[in-house]
Amino acid sequence: MKTQNRLHILLVEDEPGDALLVEMPLLAQRPPCRLTRAASLAEALAANREDDAFDVILLDLSLPDSSGFSTVASIRNAYPASPIIVLTGLDDPAVENKTVSSGAQDYLLKGNFDDRGLLRAIRHAIVRHRLEQRLVTSEAEHRSVVNLAPEAIVVVAPDRTIISVNPAAARIFGTDRGEALSGLPLAGILPDAGKLIDMNSGLSEIRGEGIGLRDGSSFLVALAVAPLGGGRWLVMASDITDRVRLTNELLELARTDPLTGLANRRTLIEAIDAEFHRGKRFAVATAVLMIDVDHFKQVNDLRGHEAGDRALVALAAILKTMARTTDLPARFGGEEFVLLLIGTDLSGAAEMAERIRNAAAQIRVASPSGDFGFTVSIGVTTFAYEDDDWSEAVRRADQGLYQAKESGRNRVVTIAPKIDAINA
Repeated sequence: MKTQNRLHILLVEDEPGDALLVEMPLLAQRPPCRLTRAASLAEALAANREDDAFDVILLDLSLPDSSGFSTVASIRNAYPASPIIVLTGLDDPAVENKTVSSGAQDYLLKGNFDDRGLLRAIRHAIVRHRLEQRLVTSEAEHRSVVNLAPEAIVVVAPDRTIISVNPAAARIFGTDRGEALSGLPLAGILPDAGKLIDMNSGLSEIRGEGIGLRDGSSFLVALAVAPLGGGRWLVMASDITDRVRLTNELLELARTDPLTGLANRRTLIEAIDAEFHRGKRFAVATAVLMIDVDHFKQVNDLRGHEAGDRALVALAAILKTMARTTDLPARFGGEEFVLLLIGTDLSGAAEMAERIRNAAAQIRVASPSGDFGFTVSIGVTTFAYEDDDWSEAVRRADQGLYQAKESGRNRVVTIAPKIDAINA
């Protein structure tokens, strides 16, 4: 017998790593979710138990014995009372629409949702599935479910005027009384919903994104529209402002070094690769500076790791200040930094490196044992036409850095390509 308030979830996922990312936040709930794992469609169908229905099913579209939307249909037939959330790596609005029309309640893109987003999707899928079941049975019965739904639900007449709304819609669109919205044009609160209605050609549901209007201001919404018969339409909308903000923050975190706020190694490599090919095509000079804090291990050992971190942050601030908007300063790893200078030849890059070296030597960093300074060594080079790829320039810059260290540190060593540099 199911424990009160404890969700029983069927996870259909054949990749252990992807399954673990989903299982961890569910098991961390209080009380923890009860999980049943299936690695194939056959295992998922065999898990069917009439005495203990699943509260929600998390379903990978690509399984060893089934793939695509027929998988959703098979699960829907086996578990008509359980909401389905599809997990997929396909970021395609057409796939999302077809997923929902095939019988799923929601769609999550792998790698693009956090723990809170997963749990929110589960809650909403349960409510949405209950709503769909009520709509099939009776208008009177579904009204109470509509009133509890977290999304705005709007019923629209054939002429696109609002017939009725649920309490969530009244709240989302800034009124205490849902009746205040009745008779108004749908475009007055959801100007993009009409486009989705026009696009819906007999589908059970079609989804998209747009803006909502409230008190003269706009906000981002996720939309779904479905025909109700008689020319009427059901429009569902949810405010996704926070979700979009969180997604953007997560994307930014994935591209940024958390200590210094500079681009991280992954972002740098993407930029170097793009600029290398752009430079070859359009003869744009690009320089690479490899920068390293001298005797950094001694700084950590004698001054402490917090002081070492402050030294790195101070150096990052210099790079941010001196870099132009077209340049890219990045933390390459540890105490190593790279500055990518777009449209800069070897001479200009060497001048920039000297400015950075001099600025670093002026910095004073606080520590429990007293303020201290530090120096940097810098290797400088440029891309060249004959480079097979960007890594050759990085190796030259690293060689310059090594020579700067070997010759006493606190200096700049420039290494020109053996052949003509791009736009030298």
